Amino acid sequence: MIELDDEENLISEDSSSRNKFCVRFNVPNVKSACLKLDQEKIPYAYYENDWGQVAKFTDPDNNQVGIRSAKEHEDDIG
Repeated sequence: MIELDDEENLISEDSSSRNKFCVRFNVPNVKSACLKLDQEKIPYAYYENDWGQVAKFTDPDNNQVGIRSAKEHEDDIG
């Protein structure tokens, strides 16, 4: 899914360079997906919310990428 990125879960505090879009992937387990990011030494920000978990990182082309596991999207993961 491509979505407008929220301003609360920013990786960088510099909003002038902020990409306003985020490519988001729903995954069964965000923490497991983060282990792969750790193996590749990709920095990310991890958040837990009442609606689920999200991790965000920036790809080599400076695109914001999010991985998310959320209660309201469990049927989408299938």
